[in-house]
Amino acid sequence: MKTRVASLSPRQRQIVRLTSLGCTSHQIASILGMSRWTVENHQFQAKERLGVSKAAVLTRIAIKHKISPLDDQLSAAEQKKLARKAEKAKPSKKSVPRKAARRKARR
Repeated sequence: MKTRVASLSPRQRQIVRLTSLGCTSHQIASILGMSRWTVENHQFQAKERLGVSKAAVLTRIAIKHKISPLDDQLSAAEQKKLARKAEKAKPSKKSVPRKAARRKARR
């Protein structure tokens, strides 16, 4: 298993680490600045190389082989990128009343 873990690319290691921290593919994509499909492709390739099929097993391997230690957490920069993406996703509160006012004016 050590040789399989060693065969992971640096990007695959990053994605395995973030997966083991409980991040979704959307969140990982936001943190790393790539598409969700690219993240899922790297996850699939990492699972193939390691010979596993589930994210839970991937997490166990990440912890056992020190890709993601037990006390690992998202870095401050990673948290900031995640928060920035979440902020952009929120709908603005101002747009809803304007639409309602326009509908009233038309009647």
